[in-house]
Amino acid sequence: MSVEARYDSDGDGLTDSEETNGFRVGTGERIYTNPYEADTDGDGIPDGQELGRRTETQGRTYYLRNSDPIEVDSDGDGLSDYEETYERQSYRATTSAEQSRTVLNADSAEEIAGLIDRREASTDPMLSDSDLDGLADDREVMLSTNPSARDTDGDGIDDGAEVRKWNTDPTLHDYRPPEVTIHSAKFESPGCGEDGCDSKAEYAILYSAEDPSGVDRVEFVKEGDVREAVVPTGRAQNLGGRVYFTTGFLESSADAVTGTTVDVKATDTHGSATRTVALERQNFYGNLAGELDHASIYTVAAADQLARISGFASSYGAPVRGAKQSAEQVPALYRTLRDDPLSVLNGVTEILRVMEKYGILDTLVKAFAGPLQEKQETNNPYNEAENPELYTTYKIAWYQGYAGGKVTQIVLGAGAAKAVKQSTKLKKLDKALDGRSTTYRAVKSVKQRTDAAEAVVATKLVRGTVRVGAGTMRGARSVGAKAKVWRVSTRTDLERANCLTSTSRQSADSSPAKATMERGCWLMVVTMRWR
Repeated sequence: MSVEARYDSDGDGLTDSEETNGFRVGTGERIYTNPYEADTDGDGIPDGQELGRRTETQGRTYYLRNSDPIEVDSDGDGLSDYEETYERQSYRATTSAEQSRTVLNADSAEEIAGLIDRREASTDPMLSDSDLDGLADDREVMLSTNPSARDTDGDGIDDGAEVRKWNTDPTLHDYRPPEVTIHSAKFESPGCGEDGCDSKAEYAILYSAEDPSGVDRVEFVKEGDVREAVVPTGRAQNLGGRVYFTTGFLESSADAVTGTTVDVKATDTHGSATRTVALERQNFYGNLAGELDHASIYTVAAADQLARISGFASSYGAPVRGAKQSAEQVPALYRTLRDDPLSVLNGVTEILRVMEKYGILDTLVKAFAGPLQEKQETNNPYNEAENPELYTTYKIAWYQGYAGGKVTQIVLGAGAAKAVKQSTKLKKLDKALDGRSTTYRAVKSVKQRTDAAEAVVATKLVRGTVRVGAGTMRGARSVGAKAKVWRVSTRTDLERANCLTSTSRQSADSSPAKATMERGCWLMVVTMRWR
């Protein structure tokens, strides 16, 4: 009996008696193999190797199967037991956001293969999902992911989640920035009454930011300054909610005069960032044009006149945030624009007439081109596709007004805001732009934007002042240094425009208001509306 019990007819490492009587496995069931077939299931692995090690638990004997000796594919994952036991599966994946971007720019599959190292991994023949990431082993082989690691590319997102939830490539390390959605963005302006003006204005933004690897930080940026920031507690995660921040009266007045933009910047755990516009405020001239719903706004004259004062107001945008001198001018300018837009129109027209008289306007607008396009478009109430003539008219006149405002600030400094209403200031501007003046020669020599900045600084130094426009230059010790400070502090240019001369051709005995009314100027409606 003992000799017969140890006999192994097929040489698979299991006695005939054991194979005939069956083996208890970890599930509690008993399985039977063929004592006369070394490989009962024909998968290329001997029965004894598949059955694995014997162990005892609570007085009962079990076999810890390496694979099922009576199944070709023990776990039903589409890979045979032989493949999972003897073969290693190859995969390729990027391991950083930068590497992913490099691969995405490759021109061919051959180039991609050269950019990503080939690696290998094994699978468990008893587990259909060896790494428990939600993808079956055969699916991972097809996708070229690592079947023995939950996160092939190491970006913090399980392979299964990338495929099933996020619809992203599990072999590309997360390179995409978070997705930001602005659900609502509101602004409540401080009011001005008989008792004065409210001290604060409030911005309220309802947002959500999502990223497969988690959002690490969300910033609310107004004119380049971070006003609020949201950081998750603990690990990076999706963020969202309502965020508030306030501005004081001076800044709010500047925003009303120049327009402003609030962006939401979201950064994920890998440093990939995106920036989304949450709120764009036109200056109140551009905004008013969009709100006036009657025929007069849709005329060339209305577009031209509206744009001049809108551009002039916008020219105070950069310096108002960078220098106290100009910042102090804004409340006065704000009230003048609000209470008497007609005088502003006439004043701006006279400023442009003086600039055109000496050929300064065309020189400047040719030198300063491009960077103000976004700001102009924010304030332009006309749709380029629907009203191309009005859109273009507004654009050109807006750049005119902007140029007028900038030159006035450069020449008159702290008195610039008063130039639109005081004839003495206009005379000073006329004298400064005379063809024999240093200012005139400096401006006429401008060939490009950098030359323009240096010409302005040089002119101011010759005239014996350390103030350049609205920028305070006390810290700079040379013309080159001051030019650099100027470019950094203003961050703004002038755009090409043609000076409209219709209002400057008024007869000597006609008042600006009468001449405007004779042309059917819609600005009288604006004046009554504000009052």
